[in-house]
Amino acid sequence: RHSSERPSRHGSPARANRNSGSSREERNSRRNAKRGVADRDLEAVEEIIQELLKSPESSDFVDLVDKRKVPDYYQLIRHPICLSEIKDKALFCQYQSAAEFVDDVILLLDNCYSYNEDDSAVYEEGKSLERTFLALLKSKLPALHKGLSRRR
Repeated sequence: RHSSERPSRHGSPARANRNSGSSREERNSRRNAKRGVADRDLEAVEEIIQELLKSPESSDFVDLVDKRKVPDYYQLIRHPICLSEIKDKALFCQYQSAAEFVDDVILLLDNCYSYNEDDSAVYEEGKSLERTFLALLKSKLPALHKGLSRRR
């Protein structure tokens, strides 16, 4: 009932820009232009995303689920999201607060838990990714971690 294969998304302008590796100055310039998330929080968000993407358990969550391989996923999951989209939203200053970023990561994990069986490998990878995320959140955005532990 789950797929460990995720599609690659080629040809997206946002993807091309993200992969080109923007400099810190370019990111700061975008931040100053948009002024959504406080600079310190945005840096923490970007660091958390980078660490999540490096973690071995993130591989099933980098890209959206392939509709051709898992056709019922989009019937059951109303708001699909992946780490690449979360990274793009942070990179292009689409978060008005760090809490919005946290909400997207929670959505990603909730989608995983809703779709996959409790004993599946993808479900377990989601649990592992959640532990990694919570540890990073506690160290980089402790106020949000406290609020999250009360919420979940």
